[in-house]
Amino acid sequence: MAGGRAAYAENRNRGGLDKGVSLCYTLQERKVMKTALIVDNSRLVRTYLKELLQAEGFEKILEAASAKEAIAAFNEHKPDLMTLDIIMPEDSGMDVLDAISPQKHQTKILIVTDFGQESVVQKALQTGASSVIYKPVRKDSLKAAIEGRLEVASKTKPKALVVDDSMMMRVLVRDFLEKAGCEVIGEGIDVPSGIKAYQDLKPDLMTLDLVMPGGSGIDVLKSVMGVNPKANVIIISAVSQGQITQELMAIGAKTIVNKPITLQKITEALAKTDIPAFKSIPLPSAPPSYNGNGTHAGWNDFRDMLKPATEKCVEALNVLSQSKWVMTGMDVYERTSYNMQVFPPEVKDIVFVQMSVSNDVPVMGLFGAPHDQFLKMAQKMLESHFSSLADKDGTVRLMILEWANIIVTNFLNVFADALGYAVMSTPPEIIDSSVEEAIRKSAVEISDIAKKVLVAQIRFSCLEWNASCETILMVREDSLDRILPKRK
Repeated sequence: MAGGRAAYAENRNRGGLDKGVSLCYTLQERKVMKTALIVDNSRLVRTYLKELLQAEGFEKILEAASAKEAIAAFNEHKPDLMTLDIIMPEDSGMDVLDAISPQKHQTKILIVTDFGQESVVQKALQTGASSVIYKPVRKDSLKAAIEGRLEVASKTKPKALVVDDSMMMRVLVRDFLEKAGCEVIGEGIDVPSGIKAYQDLKPDLMTLDLVMPGGSGIDVLKSVMGVNPKANVIIISAVSQGQITQELMAIGAKTIVNKPITLQKITEALAKTDIPAFKSIPLPSAPPSYNGNGTHAGWNDFRDMLKPATEKCVEALNVLSQSKWVMTGMDVYERTSYNMQVFPPEVKDIVFVQMSVSNDVPVMGLFGAPHDQFLKMAQKMLESHFSSLADKDGTVRLMILEWANIIVTNFLNVFADALGYAVMSTPPEIIDSSVEEAIRKSAVEISDIAKKVLVAQIRFSCLEWNASCETILMVREDSLDRILPKRK
């Protein structure tokens, strides 16, 4: 910021802060909450959260991109609500909490982050945060947190009971449950001990094998449901038969996990329970699953989704340059293994297009080509259509922006079709930084955690000009399940 001052953006819609207002969370009383402060280093996230908070009736919305800006904004405005990211440049969100001493104020603080370490989450709650919401943020989750209905990252871990006759399975299930945020308080080794342990311990959750000495896991399930019809029971078994599955679900099981088990299977099962912590806390990261050609599951579908856009891009490049272009390749990478040298060294101008595909499915787009190739294309258009313009340099810059807008918007249209509703991108802007820095900044807009960023690189070339250009798209990998299932 100029002069080293901490600064933040202030947006006023209908008036200022009502200085005497107390913090209320009910649907009716929440209308008095006037001011919100959004703290996140990602401009894309801030824009999204601002839209959500405006829809919730907040009249004055402040923004801060760093811990320093956040502390200054908080001290000056004492907002009714603050959303706070954990990972930011220089100081972290935890430093903000330490500096503002939220217990002394009426501000409701919601941690909105990608960072899910249990120790950090618990410290944030102990320091004064009321809830933790994990990105990508859903509208209903934010609304529930504002109204005080979201029991996220509770200070007490959900208590679990493991019932299985195999010691190896009990150890494995215990390990996965503890990694997912549970406290295992007991074990059962057969039907009688499983029934008694549930009655004595009254756990929040029980995992249950089917084939055990002394009867069947179905007997345990019936007994548990007789005691507590709302019990959270997850069946873990090698038995996978349609009729038995129907019977288990009819009795009251929340879900069934087929052996062999993995951390991912367990965390997906926990999300299907009624335990509030697992409705808001994201699934712990599991090792990526790879298919035969070395790519992550779902990446091929992602490529297929983008193919129609590449055809339209070729058509657009043909028209813009009045020459023949072809697509020469498309690669999909996880950000952690992404090759930074995607553009040749001679690239001088990269047009950076920020695309907000939907409020909770952010996409970033980069379009670039060697500077001399931009000039060749611009010169042809100047000669054909704009020969009378005096400001040739300014016209070339506008053309570069327009080309990038056309190319990247073709991909944006594909995302819109997949999601089933109209979306708009932000205006393009030329980036003055290096290629590496441009890519790094774009990736951080999607997520502070590199392994959550999926990158698609699409290359085009023109034989006549010996020219090439590239489009890079970045999307959260956990957004694929929002996009791909909607494809026809």
